[in-house]
Amino acid sequence: MMNTETNVTSLVPPEAAQGWKLELFETPESIGSHYHKVQRHFIVVVEGEMEVSCNGAEPLVLGCGEFAQIDPGTVHALTPQGLARFFSFALPGFAFPEDVYFDIPDEMPDPWRPPQMDIFPALDKKYYEAKIKQHSYDVYDLISSQKTDNKWSVALVELHDSLKHYHQIAKEIYVVVHGSLEIEIDGHCWTLKTGECVEVNPGMVHQLKSHGKGPVRVLCFHFPAFNPADYHIVEG
Repeated sequence: MMNTETNVTSLVPPEAAQGWKLELFETPESIGSHYHKVQRHFIVVVEGEMEVSCNGAEPLVLGCGEFAQIDPGTVHALTPQGLARFFSFALPGFAFPEDVYFDIPDEMPDPWRPPQMDIFPALDKKYYEAKIKQHSYDVYDLISSQKTDNKWSVALVELHDSLKHYHQIAKEIYVVVHGSLEIEIDGHCWTLKTGECVEVNPGMVHQLKSHGKGPVRVLCFHFPAFNPADYHIVEG
């Protein structure tokens, strides 16, 4: 259970009507064993180290810029190594404590399936710091580099396509939150559905496109924070 020393900032809460939620946790204390029956969660560490224990297996220690995917029915506990800050992304998004259980699951749930979200609601401006419009995509800064001493940043990107590019310094984690994403990395192509993610390391040439008629929405975690000077376009 969460304790009084755990601070939770809800960046995109359920009332934002996006079909998912994004919360930033800051805690020196463990979050005890629990599981979810419906939601898929991603834990993304942005400061410190976090030990993640799943279904009694050997704990996984996550550092800054590392993540874990936790599917429904997975009993897990989170133990920071000192003070840690991490994001919890949940799809679909419910208000706490809905879909949080502390008993032992009677049986494993069916394989996770992305929720059906036919609508594509606009993100209210109270949930982001700035909106940057480009030719074929919009970027909503959820937490900008100025607030993290350029250590990391997180943005929601709504796009039809992007230029082929790479970063010399930055690592990115993309999570698809609405629609379907076609991504090419170093000449290899994948199609990611809602609730799937991919990691792009420095030097990897990549290009993002919507795999559908409309745009796709992607949550982008950037380590260190996004810097236009580290955005290198590849011609051809």
